[in-house]
Amino acid sequence: MPGTAAASPPVQAAPALDTETLSSRLARLRELLEDDDTEAAELLEDLVAQPALQRHRSELEQLSAWIDEFDFEQALDTLDSLTRTIEAPS
Repeated sequence: MPGTAAASPPVQAAPALDTETLSSRLARLRELLEDDDTEAAELLEDLVAQPALQRHRSELEQLSAWIDEFDFEQALDTLDSLTRTIEAPS
């Protein structure tokens, strides 16, 4: 009908990752950063969408900024810090 906007489909959250899968993805992100591979940005986007990682949003945003600037050494330092925080017992 003219004048009616189509409803947008709801945005779906990424399915939650189990601890083993999360650890595996963080390890893969590390490999990509060590290789100066810009595919790291795509993997990071998937991780940012994870509900379990929302409390680490500022660290993830900093990591994304380093990757966007192609500063993979700083990105690795940030990832190491983030990984220690995530894997630390609560």
